[in-house]
Amino acid sequence: MSPADPAAQEILIAVADPDLAQEAAAVAAAGGYAALAEPEPDPAGAAWRRAAAILLDAGAAAGVADRGPGIRRERVFLVHADGAEPDLRAALAAGAEDALALPAEGAELVRRLGRPGAPAAGAGVALACIGAVGGAGASVLAAACALHCAESAPTALIDADELSGGADLLLGVEHLPGLRWPELRAGEGRMEAAPLLAALPGHDWSTGGPAVLTGPRSRDGADWAVAPAALAAVVDALLADGGAAVVDLPRTGAVVEVAAARADLVVVAVPPTVRGVAAAARQARRLRGLGADPAAVLCGPAPGGVAAADVEYATGLPVLARLPRIRGLAAEIEAVGLDRSLVRLVDAVEPVLAAVDRPAARRGGAR
Repeated sequence: MSPADPAAQEILIAVADPDLAQEAAAVAAAGGYAALAEPEPDPAGAAWRRAAAILLDAGAAAGVADRGPGIRRERVFLVHADGAEPDLRAALAAGAEDALALPAEGAELVRRLGRPGAPAAGAGVALACIGAVGGAGASVLAAACALHCAESAPTALIDADELSGGADLLLGVEHLPGLRWPELRAGEGRMEAAPLLAALPGHDWSTGGPAVLTGPRSRDGADWAVAPAALAAVVDALLADGGAAVVDLPRTGAVVEVAAARADLVVVAVPPTVRGVAAAARQARRLRGLGADPAAVLCGPAPGGVAAADVEYATGLPVLARLPRIRGLAAEIEAVGLDRSLVRLVDAVEPVLAAVDRPAARRGGAR
């Protein structure tokens, strides 16, 4: 996350009592931060991870604990009114590092918050790619984004669609040994990113490529599925370690809800056709219902002349980029996986990664 990200200038405040909430907002302002009210914060969500700090009352802290494991992070504080006894058990359960009374300890809290722009611990990046229709290009989009992320951070391309055919074939690494979905065991404890990445097959491109988590390359016909809990554990591990998780999603299912809750950005791959735009409008409504703020990338030809402005008008999705039309791309993937086309594809998704760091960038895109 870039220090210029507006989220790094915000304090997430989950305080029910209006007087105490006002005191918390005053502390945020005194430290140079904006206050972001979030009555029921999700410890697995992007807002929790990317805010500069979190201020909780006892009720919100209990709610965070009840939601189960999320991203453990620094600068989480329980706040309570002067003269009230702090609920230390709730503070501990929510991962708060201290409990402070307001307004009496407001100056101390301002000091503990630190300066605006300092990145939060474990500030990784989660990006989800989903197709408006089948064959829209979401998998190629996800692969290009993962390769871009891998230039600067430990990255995994996570194939969460068990019917996709396999991200390993797309990248030409199907012959490499490594952990695959059926062997992944997400237990009660937290998964660690470093051993996970080391166990996965990896793509070696330029200065480095992403690890790839996908399905088995086996003929035994054994049934398997991507468990939502396993996907959550993998993404959370990467985020907690400051890595990047790029998830290639099916168009529907429980894994979409898991990824949407954690993603900094959900990108819809939209063919610029009448049918593609109609499907993208439905997909956008569904993703917004899951709490996401999706954007679009155009993929493929526009035989009827559908432009980015048309897509934005019909779907409400900002169009961030357009994947280039590359002659022979399908034959290239069929023969060796993505290879000579990688440079053009990675360059094309630069605006998508810029929008992850700078949400305001989503308002300007491809035309």
